[in-house]
Amino acid sequence: MLSLEEAKRYFSDDEQRIAKDEKGATNWWWLRSSGDYNDAAAIDNDGTILAYDYYYNVSEVGGVRPALWLNL
Repeated sequence: MLSLEEAKRYFSDDEQRIAKDEKGATNWWWLRSSGDYNDAAAIDNDGTILAYDYYYNVSEVGGVRPALWLNL
């Protein structure tokens, strides 16, 4: 999972941070960084960075975007 700083660095704007499923629906996704109040930070459905205390209902569609550093 990306950190908050990596999400800012590698996705330069909200549009690039939007995650869509196979049906085209947008979904929020977790970051590995803590937010402002020690809860996990996340990216909202519209690509907005949520670095504050935010509650997600586990029944809502969301998830993680795995990241991999590969040194060739």
